[in-house]
Amino acid sequence: MIDIVYYSDNIVEILKTLEILDYKKVIIVEEFSKIKNIEEFENMIKKINTNLETFSGLIFTEKNYKDLIRMNVNKRKKFDILLVRGGNLKLNREAVQNVFSDFLINPFENRDDTGINHMFAKKAAVNDIGIVIDLSSLKFENLYEENREYQKILEIAKLCRKYKVAFFVASLARERYDVKDFKFFEAFEYILGFEENEIKENWKRIEKILIENKKKRSNKWIMPGVELI
Repeated sequence: MIDIVYYSDNIVEILKTLEILDYKKVIIVEEFSKIKNIEEFENMIKKINTNLETFSGLIFTEKNYKDLIRMNVNKRKKFDILLVRGGNLKLNREAVQNVFSDFLINPFENRDDTGINHMFAKKAAVNDIGIVIDLSSLKFENLYEENREYQKILEIAKLCRKYKVAFFVASLARERYDVKDFKFFEAFEYILGFEENEIKENWKRIEKILIENKKKRSNKWIMPGVELI
């Protein structure tokens, strides 16, 4: 099983907790704007002593929009996973159509709607881009706000089920107390309407994205469907 967590001073404790909970893989992320040297960030992750298979991930936000659209093959080979924290409609659109992108986090963030529609979902399915629900961000001031946000997540789940888009519920933990058992994530998906077989398919789709990213770091990879022989 797989989770996404932030790189922090608590990273060793977080990874130990994931191991205890029988996770096998983890994407360790940081916001692109906070990284001065990508190679250095990569090396810090590689030096962590853990039994988990680790992947480095950079999160692009609205203020990094120009960096996202300027992404190229050489830059993309420097790290494993490219995630986009959504909300802005233009950013959501770029996330699902950019060939270098892997995951769109919370497309509904700070919006009155879901932030994606049928066209976005179709594009995400074609480009093998997953939708991530960041559990750490789901903190509400009142019941009305909670119901409104969960309704948006429910609509996103329906789109992902219909178009077979990878639906990824993740902790994005900064502390070990934020880590959740993957069975909790599966139960959350079940509540959103996913059947047991669909939940298994979700894990397979996420695995596929990780496998494809190993190809992206190869010198032979040019873009999806295009590799040097």
